[in-house]
Amino acid sequence: MTSVKARGGDDPHVAVLLGKLLLEVRAAFAGEDWGGLRQSHFRLLSQVPELDLATMVYGVYDPETCDLTWANAGHPAPLLRHDGDVSALSEPGGVMLGVFGDGEPYAEATVRLAPGDTVLWFTDGLVDHRGCDPVAATESLMAVLADADDAPDRLLAEVTRRMLTGGVQEDDVCLLALHRAGDAG
Repeated sequence: MTSVKARGGDDPHVAVLLGKLLLEVRAAFAGEDWGGLRQSHFRLLSQVPELDLATMVYGVYDPETCDLTWANAGHPAPLLRHDGDVSALSEPGGVMLGVFGDGEPYAEATVRLAPGDTVLWFTDGLVDHRGCDPVAATESLMAVLADADDAPDRLLAEVTRRMLTGGVQEDDVCLLALHRAGDAG
């Protein structure tokens, strides 16, 4: 997931840059390493003064090994539900893209998902807005994830129902659920 904060969001120049960022993310899935992706993002961000910063959490799931590898650049940490317990995949953390120039590539971490594990990725618009304590909202989201159905479509419907009711959204919200089904046999 990539979330970009920009002044002048209607500026066509910014829209073109955001399109380039999306292409960079897609290139990463074709095999480019996170460090190279991060450096490429920084070069793009530095070309547009209207663009402030970008946050990103980048993950790759290998269905053969069931390994999830991720890196985080200032984005809300994905949540992992394992055996009914929910924790944030907060390590490794990193600063937003664009904060530093030519820094080291972001650290990666890997977790092997067990049968029944679910990972929920979300943008900050879900838990960080006016009149809301982000820590309390994240704790509420963790409670929803702990109690929700295993099926990703029902999980996402439950998160939407319980977290997005009764107010106007100030920011976009994007959710992605990854669930490892039980082993056959």
